[in-house]
This record gives sequence, structure tokens and C-alpha cells, in this order.
Amino acid sequence: MIAETFDVSLDELILEDKKMNKIEQILINDGKRTRAEKFNMVTTIIGSVFIILGIIFFLISATSVSYIDRSGVLHENFFLVPLGYLSLFVGILIIIARVINSIRLAIKERKNN
Repeated sequence: MIAETFDVSLDELILEDKKMNKIEQILINDGKRTRAEKFNMVTTIIGSVFIILGIIFFLISATSVSYIDRSGVLHENFFLVPLGYLSLFVGILIIIARVINSIRLAIKERKNN
């Protein structure tokens, strides 16, 4: 069934013909490329979520009410500002790392071909 599907003889499958090794290598490389693309997609989504979360923190901080009570204590959600900057920084860092990794893999693939 394998011989009919891939149009190779059983001798080539058993004796490991050089043409078959090229086919195996192509299948392995396609699997690696697919796995790398899935990883890139997931890291892009994670980075985007962090950036969106940072923007949401800034919006909440801007729209929340801050007031001074009768005893002179300021009530403000100031912790949202550092969280917003941290989320933006982490999101941008993740996306930059993904871009650098993609460029590195593209250069490596060009060298192999």
C-alpha cells in the first residue's frame, strides 16, 4: 500500500534508495517548517494579547475615578500604569523575539538550500 501510494518499489523502500532518502528529508523538513509556523503563530498571538492588555490597563487607568477623601488621602488606581507599561514591554519583546527567530530560520534555510 505504501509502495503504491508513493509510487516506489519495495526494493527502494527496503534498501533505502537515495531518492527515497530525499523524499524522507523533504517530509521531515516540511514537518519542521509546519511546527515552526505554528510556534510563530502562537507567539504572535501571545504578544498581541499582552499589547492589548497593556492598552486596556491604560484605558482603565484613564477612565477610573481618582479622588481625595476628607482625611486627605488620594484614592487612585495607580498600579494600572506600571502594569500597562509592563504588558506593552513584554508584548513588544515577544514579537521582536519572534521576528528575529523567523529571520534566523530563513537565513539558516537559505544556507541549507
